[in-house]
Amino acid sequence: MKKIATVALVGVLCVCAVAVTAIALDDPPSRWKHGAGLDHFGMRTGDGGGLHDLLTAKMGRLMMLFGELNLTDEQKEQIHAVLESDKQAIVAVVRPLVDKHRTLHEAVLADQTDEQAIRAAATELGAAIGDVAVLAASIKERIHPLLTEDQIKAMQDFHADHARVIDAHLNEAGGEKE
Repeated sequence: MKKIATVALVGVLCVCAVAVTAIALDDPPSRWKHGAGLDHFGMRTGDGGGLHDLLTAKMGRLMMLFGELNLTDEQKEQIHAVLESDKQAIVAVVRPLVDKHRTLHEAVLADQTDEQAIRAAATELGAAIGDVAVLAASIKERIHPLLTEDQIKAMQDFHADHARVIDAHLNEAGGEKE
């Protein structure tokens, strides 16, 4: 159970870190390109549409990253220790993030549209995202020294590839050619 919680916390922090640090480059890697009815892994997409498929593929790519890093048992233990030492701080920033997201979601789905309430909730969510990003950066500073140059490069490539995938989806949705 602790391993699942640790992976979930790392996932949340990585998603936030990716959102904060992603940089746009050219085309997504060919293994992530999608065609009609296919996601980035060549699997049939559901009825969720582009954004749903994008988010689902994001989690799949995140799990691929962990596999590609080939962490040693010692590195896993060291990273676990860093995350364990910050567990309370992580929960302290993730809980408000989840709460603010729910508040925004409820404001958007309210029977009567209240632009002011939606904007206020979005502003609060933005501040919560900032809090998570600051903590993620702090944790990253303690985890990076535990990694090899190749592992750090793999993470940088992951972030760049993620940005390309996002750009490709946005371009496609906007009718732009790649």
